[in-house]
Amino acid sequence: MNWQSVTDARDPRLAPFRDLRGRDTGSKQAAAVADGLPVVREVLRARERGARLRALLCEEGMETEMEAELGAAGDAALLRAPRALLSEVVGYRFHRGCLACFDPPPLCELDDLGDRVLVLEKVEKGENAGTVLRSAAAFGVRSILIDPEGVGPWDRRVLRASRGLVLRCRVHVPDRFEAAVKELQNRGYALAITTVNSDRATPLWNTEWPRQLALCLGNEAFGISERLDARADLRLHIPMEPDTHSLNVATAAGIALSWLWARSPTPPERR
Repeated sequence: MNWQSVTDARDPRLAPFRDLRGRDTGSKQAAAVADGLPVVREVLRARERGARLRALLCEEGMETEMEAELGAAGDAALLRAPRALLSEVVGYRFHRGCLACFDPPPLCELDDLGDRVLVLEKVEKGENAGTVLRSAAAFGVRSILIDPEGVGPWDRRVLRASRGLVLRCRVHVPDRFEAAVKELQNRGYALAITTVNSDRATPLWNTEWPRQLALCLGNEAFGISERLDARADLRLHIPMEPDTHSLNVATAAGIALSWLWARSPTPPERR
């Protein structure tokens, strides 16, 4: 394979990877960037689902390992550089071996979602969204509806926190979020929301899970919006010590998805 050596951080071939922390802007980026070997591996696998690799940048000495993962490179640029140069380029201490710049696979349509849909309403932090999506993939929920006002699914931090597993999901980002949620309900999905208000909610472990479910998690600071709360078919809460207020959205998602998996696993053909 035609690997090109890079020795200058100002090299224009490194433009897709430069100052990543300073330009984390989610789905508004022209192309997505994955950092770290586990995520890059998922990017390479996602080519079967329509992702397109633009450039691969790896630490010197990893070429043989990457070739085993890469297969055909197509028209992608294959770049190698010393580890210290990688850190200088990306803008933080980098020790994960490789990065990829790629066009994500196409978003899916509402019709393509399975019987269990994870809904994220205005989740803003990529680390939270990515951790939620990693839990979703682990517990068999791979249909995702994401509010366009929150962080995008191909944000670098989402990709990293999910270890790239979001690339295995069917992801729908509608133009009109509330209209999409309403349409799911019209199609027979029960809308379940998580809430800290135990007076109006059912404890998670007393819940009877319906066949078609849209499990909605809200914004880190404000939770579920009032309009979505008013539409909810199920209100769920996680019982906890009375002097505590709430859990981080990613922690709450892991508990809820684990309980859903244990009580009512979704067969693969319905995901």
